[in-house]
Amino acid sequence: MILKSINNIAIWGILGLVLFAGCRKEELSSNKTLLTKNTYKNWYLSGIASSGDLNSSIIQECQKDDYWRFADNGTWLYSPSTKKCDEFEIETTGKWSFSENDKKIVVSDDSQNDATMRAGTYDVIELAQNKLVIEGRGQRYTMTCGCK
Repeated sequence: MILKSINNIAIWGILGLVLFAGCRKEELSSNKTLLTKNTYKNWYLSGIASSGDLNSSIIQECQKDDYWRFADNGTWLYSPSTKKCDEFEIETTGKWSFSENDKKIVVSDDSQNDATMRAGTYDVIELAQNKLVIEGRGQRYTMTCGCK
């Protein structure tokens, strides 16, 4: 009788471990974790340069509080924040995903607002804990994380 109870406990324990392991959250790629911090990260624009002249940044004062929020569910949000460059700047949303082994970010823009990062494929030049550099559409965008 005791042996049967021990076998039942062992079987239920193994079954519980198998079920628990099957319910684990999907593992995020290390680059996705860097970009989203497993939920989301706000990335503030710190520089825009022409791909042909990377030494000159053309960021305006009104763009310095703008941020892009990349979320781990594959969505992003652009916010012009408080200092707007023009009265028509609005929050914009879209979807994003990595391609080519996380070397590119594919961005779609739900609102088609030209004031934001436009839809397209961007090369990931650098992605670190607090820095994101992407290039596409003739521009190189440098962003720093507003991480807390």
